[in-house]
Amino acid sequence: MGQLSFGSFKMKVKVRALFQVKELLGTSELIVNLNDGSTIEDLLRLLESRYGENFRNMVYNPLEGVKPTIMILVNGRQIQFIGGIKTRLAEGDTVSLIPPAGGG
Repeated sequence: MGQLSFGSFKMKVKVRALFQVKELLGTSELIVNLNDGSTIEDLLRLLESRYGENFRNMVYNPLEGVKPTIMILVNGRQIQFIGGIKTRLAEGDTVSLIPPAGGG
């Protein structure tokens, strides 16, 4: 499990990636160190700065926002019901990035 840091971190958040996002990040789980009071947007910006164009194309582009096909959960709750990308994160939260599942 890898780790990323944002600023002088004070809390750790787990990022769970599924399907194509897992392939993009190179792992199914990542621990990210963030400042207290950080939001989903802060987390996504950090991931975007680390994973670049592929992350912008698949998950989040600062100019366009979260891709409509990506579901983001914080501790199992969809962010659109708890504050969107402005949802504040806390120590120990788990953020799941879920692209559409194909098959049939």
